Amino acid sequence: SMFDYDRNGTIRICIPAEDLKIYMYDKHGNLIDGWKFRSADHEINLPVKHFRAGERDYIVAHDRNHLYILDRRGKTRIKTSLHIPHSTNNPVYFLKDQFITSDTTGSIYQINLEGKVSRLFELKLDSQHFFIPSDLDGNGKTEYVFASKNKLLVYNNEGKLLFDEEYPENIQLPPVIYEFSKKDKKIGLVATISGRIYLLNNDGSLYQGFPLQGSSMFSISSFPGLEARFNLIVGNSDNFLYNYSVK
Repeated sequence: SMFDYDRNGTIRICIPAEDLKIYMYDKHGNLIDGWKFRSADHEINLPVKHFRAGERDYIVAHDRNHLYILDRRGKTRIKTSLHIPHSTNNPVYFLKDQFITSDTTGSIYQINLEGKVSRLFELKLDSQHFFIPSDLDGNGKTEYVFASKNKLLVYNNEGKLLFDEEYPENIQLPPVIYEFSKKDKKIGLVATISGRIYLLNNDGSLYQGFPLQGSSMFSISSFPGLEARFNLIVGNSDNFLYNYSVK
């Protein structure tokens, strides 16, 4: 991971390693002398994250059993009240001054800035699931988007299933949320085996014109001079990049 805490060009490069340590470098590759993190209990297999709330920085990593919430010097900033068996495919998210994470069954937990851990709701998904929290419809409430085996499932903040969709193959890449406007977010999925990409509306319906051909995660944006439309860029198994116009 690469951080610029104060957005002034002072770069920090953060690397968790097989020896269970987290190393912190400057942009020239020199170790930061003041970094004091000792060691994790198990390997950290996802990039370390940086968040800021008010004047405080939070550097967050997790292994399979522990959540490490550190300050800029690598010292523990928040000690959690409960250990969580973290899902291996998902980072820790930070929303509304709460850290959000899922365990190996897909159950969702939130950790406040005092370290109190609360389970929002309980699920029974496979341990290789993906999840993303997002306010899909702009109503101020968070929805939880899951991909588990060959299903996409979306729950509200109380754990009520809003909709689910089933696909002919397992989903092997995480879903992506695309923001067309504050009240219009869409969900992108990749079916890598069949070489199809899907774009779903925030109510679960398939966006017009999809699925399309493509076998990689894709980007949706507008190019300079073409702001009236969106372009979708995706890689394909024939070694070409495809550029679709999304109306």
